[in-house]
Amino acid sequence: MAQGNQSLRLGVALPQTDIGGDPAAMRDFAQASEELGYDHLVTYDHVLGANPGADDTDTTRHLYHDPFVLLGFVAACTRRIELSVQVLILPQRNPVVLAKQLATMDYLSGGRMELGIGLRWIGRRPVRPALLSGLPERPGRTHAPCTRATKGSKSPVQRW
Repeated sequence: MAQGNQSLRLGVALPQTDIGGDPAAMRDFAQASEELGYDHLVTYDHVLGANPGADDTDTTRHLYHDPFVLLGFVAACTRRIELSVQVLILPQRNPVVLAKQLATMDYLSGGRMELGIGLRWIGRRPVRPALLSGLPERPGRTHAPCTRATKGSKSPVQRW
């Protein structure tokens, strides 16, 4: 929200575990959210499910689509609603690839992409990075590859 703007902005979470993997249901939900006037649509990032290591975790019962593929699909089905991933666990992602995905998504969606990042799950040990070393111990360095990957780009992404 722009500073000084007092209007309330409302968003809605895409109920992906409730409506499952049906593309038509996701499209209908996103379009209905936009038509109802919601400002943004939120999805979640769970690479290994919400509770990895638990006996009941698998991708068929706990369906968390890749957030960028899902929001790319939603962007093509909508015109105005902002698209947001909340919260992406950064150590599970390559930051240069992530920067490229976000810049592309933001550009192709007309500047509608937003992202919240975290370095670990609340109440759990830090997530060990799959592709990088030292991120949980040095979070200040996390943004550097993303900044370098988008610097000088003609992409409209300016808010990183």
